[in-house]
Amino acid sequence: MWKRDPEWVHRTVFGQGLLAHPDGRHRTLQGLAATVWMVLDEPADDTAVLARLRSIDPSVDIDPATVTDALKILADAGVLAHTVLSDA
Repeated sequence: MWKRDPEWVHRTVFGQGLLAHPDGRHRTLQGLAATVWMVLDEPADDTAVLARLRSIDPSVDIDPATVTDALKILADAGVLAHTVLSDA
């Protein structure tokens, strides 16, 4: 499951996600990364993120691998957390 790091606050300005952390770090998200951030208002796995993106505009063909890459980029930027759920 992917979820936003709750310490980051955000605003959307002209289609960009502007993120700020209490320690002074800032991030600017554009394109797919900004949209992925927006659809993660609730935690979701890769499949649910893709479904949410497709629901915004079903006519746009979204490559699942591109969504996975965007999630990893956001995680590497320190704005997302990824949790693996156990079957137990």
